Amino acid sequence: MRVRTIVTNTGFNLIAMVVNSLIAMVITPYLIVQLGEALFGVWALAAIIIVVAQMSDFGLGRALVRNVAQHRSLGRWSAISLDFNSDLWPLALVILFVSALAWALAPLLAAALGVPESLMTEAVPVLRLLCLTFLPVAAGLLLAATLEGAQQMGYTSAALILNRLIFVGGVVWAMRMGWGLQGVAAAQLAAVVAQTLFLALAAFRITPTLRVSPGLIAPQRLRHDLRFGRYIFLTGLVSLIFTASNKIILAHWVGLESVAFYELASVVALQLFAIALAAAQALYPAYATAHVQGGWPAVQRLYRGALRVFTLTIAPLGAVIIALAAPLVMAWFGRFEAEPVQAMRWLVAGWLVVSMAASASVGLQAIGRPGLAALFSIYNAALNLALALLLVPRWGFQGVLAANVLAITSSALFTLWAFRRLSGLSVREWWRGLSPDVLFWVGGLALGLGWLATRLTDPSLLQIVALVALYACGYVAGLVALRLLRPEESAWLREFWDRKALRLGLSS
Repeated sequence: MRVRTIVTNTGFNLIAMVVNSLIAMVITPYLIVQLGEALFGVWALAAIIIVVAQMSDFGLGRALVRNVAQHRSLGRWSAISLDFNSDLWPLALVILFVSALAWALAPLLAAALGVPESLMTEAVPVLRLLCLTFLPVAAGLLLAATLEGAQQMGYTSAALILNRLIFVGGVVWAMRMGWGLQGVAAAQLAAVVAQTLFLALAAFRITPTLRVSPGLIAPQRLRHDLRFGRYIFLTGLVSLIFTASNKIILAHWVGLESVAFYELASVVALQLFAIALAAAQALYPAYATAHVQGGWPAVQRLYRGALRVFTLTIAPLGAVIIALAAPLVMAWFGRFEAEPVQAMRWLVAGWLVVSMAASASVGLQAIGRPGLAALFSIYNAALNLALALLLVPRWGFQGVLAANVLAITSSALFTLWAFRRLSGLSVREWWRGLSPDVLFWVGGLALGLGWLATRLTDPSLLQIVALVALYACGYVAGLVALRLLRPEESAWLREFWDRKALRLGLSS
């Protein structure tokens, strides 16, 4: 696979996730202020349904990416329609049944999530609206998988951006019209439908041989994809248990206000992981293709490069968020709140470790070992649930944070170790890819940034942006002055700037 293709797809994924992250970090505090902590806590609980919707393909989407990537590498484009239809039609029937059942059981579901009786009239319609997203999300996941396997991630990235823009526009409109939580849920439904329609148009344009017909169902292909996808689905199910258990425990034992603050911190922390996962997903078909065409040496090269890129990009981003947690909360709420600040620092630190393991987790799936990724996810959720049940009655909100950090970091370390062993990468090569010299520079610079942040008594978003810019300049200058960039990276940057200067000269 050409390096340019991987870099391009990574760039598209990162652009989409950066836009999504910026929107999430703006819209979440906006909703807390507009709805209040209690109603936002209800939305945080209802958002569990959104996570369920993202699992509605039962892992078939990831199996389809792998299949399409392999068909593409072997020139078997006509086989894509058989795989797509074999997954689509049975899935649609199951999703319709599940959606109808969830609609009917919405009141019981709201009570189980921990919604108090006084807010049931708000919660039940919201849950029912979100149940309507299951079918378009499932179809969208399969369409996105087709495009990803064909290495056309620009379209999937554009679809995600379209989704988020429609959602944020709908949320602002709903707040102005006084539609409350139901307006937020309606915005989510509209965004999902628009995203799926866009993906459908893109898929038929990029793969003109694609046909949609129940007559193209091949049961043996569905069974094959389910055998692979069951591990992906299991991993997603375990992640759902991890996410839902934290919110439900807080709702039942601490209160909806803590749920709101935990959701805010989780949204910020998970954006870090989302960006890492976007880059890792661009490597997914690359890993699968490399494993078929180049064997383990090709997989090792990809993995070493991924570790290096993640250290250079994800680590400084996480360090900035940790250092500026207090000023961010003060700028959002106009006051200092200890719980979200504490939660943001600890959860971002934990998810930073998980982000560094994203390429390893995706690699396990791509080389045909999804069971290991599922096993580590089970360990993660089980340990988190056990620790939360043990610690929350004693420590309250801090108990959930401790349980989260211990569970996710240890699971991430196991994932890194497993993929290193399977790929045959030595400890020395793995450590070199992780780039400890860059990590030390990132951490030291973040300590200085945190010291400067404590000097702000009434921080504004403009001041925070100035601190981020200062950190970015210092980080880049340190990479050059301390010679932390490798010779091939410096040569690539010089070539990039020379090409850019040449283009500018020609255009002028």
